Amino acid sequence: GYGIQITSNRSTWQAEGFDAYSPSANIKKYDPSINNWVGSTSTNATGIKGVDGYMIYIRGDRTITASSSTTTPTVLRTKGTLFSGNLAPIPVPALKMVSVGNPYVAPLDLRKLSKTGVKDFFYVWDPYLGGNYGLGGYQVFSSDSSGNYVVVPGGGSYGPSGTVSNFIRTGLAFFVEGTNTGGSINFTEAAKFDPVDINTPAEGRSSMLVNLLSVNADSSAVVADGLLVNFNSSYSNAVDNGDAIKYTNSGENISTVTASKSFIVERRNLIAAQDTIYMKVANLKVQKYRLSVTASKLDADGRTGTLIDSYTGARTPLQMSGNTIINFTVENVPASYAGNRFKIVFDKMSVLPVKFVAVKGYSLSDNSINIDWQTAEETNTNRYEIERSHDGTNFTKILTTPAKGNNAASYSLNDAQPFADVNYYRVKGIENSGQALYSNIVKVSTGTKETAVNVFPNPATDGVTNLQLNNMPKGSYGVSIVNLGGQVVYSTTFENTGRNSTYSLEFGKTTAAGMYQLITVDPNGVKHSSDLMIR
Repeated sequence: GYGIQITSNRSTWQAEGFDAYSPSANIKKYDPSINNWVGSTSTNATGIKGVDGYMIYIRGDRTITASSSTTTPTVLRTKGTLFSGNLAPIPVPALKMVSVGNPYVAPLDLRKLSKTGVKDFFYVWDPYLGGNYGLGGYQVFSSDSSGNYVVVPGGGSYGPSGTVSNFIRTGLAFFVEGTNTGGSINFTEAAKFDPVDINTPAEGRSSMLVNLLSVNADSSAVVADGLLVNFNSSYSNAVDNGDAIKYTNSGENISTVTASKSFIVERRNLIAAQDTIYMKVANLKVQKYRLSVTASKLDADGRTGTLIDSYTGARTPLQMSGNTIINFTVENVPASYAGNRFKIVFDKMSVLPVKFVAVKGYSLSDNSINIDWQTAEETNTNRYEIERSHDGTNFTKILTTPAKGNNAASYSLNDAQPFADVNYYRVKGIENSGQALYSNIVKVSTGTKETAVNVFPNPATDGVTNLQLNNMPKGSYGVSIVNLGGQVVYSTTFENTGRNSTYSLEFGKTTAAGMYQLITVDPNGVKHSSDLMIR
């Protein structure tokens, strides 16, 4: 169908041009003077042309009159003269949110958007993000050190957590916030998306992404909300223009708390001993949840992090360059759903390689890698963990073995799915006291040919293309096709049984023609991105 029912909660709704009465207006505009949404008072105006944004609740096409009715697909259409050329600057008051809409019939490239006195964050309502009522939640586009914009919390319309999306699709409204001085945002022809502009290669950055997931009865989980903390020596722990205020969703919420303010993105100085990230959760229901904590480049100088659950008393050590999963349950007890239930405390561990007599790694004929080590004394050692890195800096735990408890011992573990070119390993010894001891780092080259993920045919026609893996590891792969607006239009998984294989991707003939990004995630969690043209 076409169109929607536009309703109002005003007693004069009929004279003001609305279709029907409803307990709440289903079309609203944001008023920065009161920091809240306000229902529209009339639809009798001769046109709605403008660059400010609306929020509208869509029940279905014009045959659907109640939220309880079965929804139907619908198409919203406008007619009139298209916006073109450079538009007048839009004022953004100091420390106020302003809702604006992409006025062009083309995606906007956030990297080219001209703005002064405006924080470098963009807030977008995502109807596919999890929430208590299934209506969505806010996604924040946050600039990273490489010039790209990372979507926080991710999921919903924008692919996995940490996905890069530099574009605002046509017709989509978004929020911007003024700095301490305020300023303006400018829509210009130069800010339109150009297919030749691809994502800037991502540089390594020190960060921690925390996602709150709602766990379903079948044990599947969906992202409900999330937060991001970026660390750099040039950042301040004080509240400033580099921090993005948290605007609450109707469903579950999670944020950091600094100086009594809540943030969805926060910039902090490099971690020092006993630094603490205080977190706030809200609108939790009595059910199972999951926290996914993904740290990047935070393990320098022997830093450690611990997530503390004040309700259960549990203390979970965090991977400082990798992912840690924490499952928890909310009970009908105030302390269980308290806003301050969780916090992360950082410290520094001792690095004492003298216990390790020798550590070596070597490649085998089947392209797996053995890691051997000897110890001089381990009477108080509980276990050993093998950590692997692709760059020699960011390490992730891959193997664990208990300590033998001898005065001296020898060990050998096998990495069956190493990276296909270069691997760095170190051994982490965990004492009974919880203290961590590290070995030196060893580098192992597998000696295989250059790895590659290729897509053909490209451009793709007839709703199908192929993914070719060359010298890639065995295991589970995930594939997503993402449009320029960041929405996942196709996703699948498959098992790669050989290092050189080809897989058919049947995304369907109904997929609109245009430029897309094909993202492949290998068994080691490494993302491979390719441009895909669909005709």
